[in-house]
Amino acid sequence: MTQEQLAGLLQLENKSSISKYESDKTTPTLEQFVCMAKAFCTSTDYILAGQIPERGAKLLQAEKILQSMTLDKTLDAAITILLALQTLE
Repeated sequence: MTQEQLAGLLQLENKSSISKYESDKTTPTLEQFVCMAKAFCTSTDYILAGQIPERGAKLLQAEKILQSMTLDKTLDAAITILLALQTLE
């Protein structure tokens, strides 16, 4: 995502605000932190402190495993298993 795209997502006037965030010249609002976390599919904990919650770490591990599967039939089987496990929730 470019600075310009992120600025648009955060409803900022231009990308220079993102540059100021990156160089610690200014700080985003709490609402902007939440918006960034959603945009990057992560938690505010990670955005603010670089800490991935335990559940997030497990989800990242599962995602890496799924992305490493090269055969469609293997991926289909994994999805079938996940859907079956979801019914147990």
